[in-house]
Amino acid sequence: MHRSAHAFLRTCIGTLALGFTLGACDKGEAKPDAASKPAAAEVKAGEVKAGEAKVGEAKVKTPDPAPTADTKVPAVDAKAPAQPEVDAAAPPEPAPPPTEATPAAVGTPTGPVIVTMDGELQLDLDYETIGGVHVHMAAADVETKLGKPATKSKISMEGATGDFIQTWDYSAVGLEVGMKADSRKGAQKVAYLKANATCKLPMSWGLHIGSTRAELEKVYGSNFDEAFTNEETFTAGSIYWGVSYELVDGKVASIFMGAGAE
Repeated sequence: MHRSAHAFLRTCIGTLALGFTLGACDKGEAKPDAASKPAAAEVKAGEVKAGEAKVGEAKVKTPDPAPTADTKVPAVDAKAPAQPEVDAAAPPEPAPPPTEATPAAVGTPTGPVIVTMDGELQLDLDYETIGGVHVHMAAADVETKLGKPATKSKISMEGATGDFIQTWDYSAVGLEVGMKADSRKGAQKVAYLKANATCKLPMSWGLHIGSTRAELEKVYGSNFDEAFTNEETFTAGSIYWGVSYELVDGKVASIFMGAGAE
């Protein structure tokens, strides 16, 4: 019996030792190894440092932000022409030569215009005027210059030419205007002008009722019809197409402009 007690005691001691060992193992699993804590901290710290390094690198490579509504952008004038680059070393270009003046002959003539028809010298009656009116002027332009005539004659056909003739009376200013047209209701234009001694209207080349023969010769020179020029008449151009000046005591008393100058 003494031996049995001794065996039982050994069994109890072994059981207690085993339990103590198992308890110690359970506590070791629940508690982390102290040596492992620094390693974990170092890993986390490394991760944070790596993240910071990446963020810093991203900040360097990130482009400037897009302009917002508050951002001031310089205005660009689309209409302004591009300024050419100037080479400071290049010599200046020479100035262009002056342009020659246009000949005065292309403007309004300052004297009678002589033309030749069928071998005869004649006047261009578009430039021979009385009161600004000339042969070939349209009816509306005549009224613009002189106003409405006091009276108009009946329209009649001229047998020699087939033209339809009408006389406009401006006796208040000493002028008669002969109008013609291709038909009775056709557009009229001036066929002739006749000024009498009472006419005070200005005439071409500074002439007027009362001008002297010397003044006529100065204006027309030798361009007159010798067959119809004498002490009483001076026919500039031709009897067929010119201006006939009637002279009284050496001065102009009346004027006829047109075909068949009297």
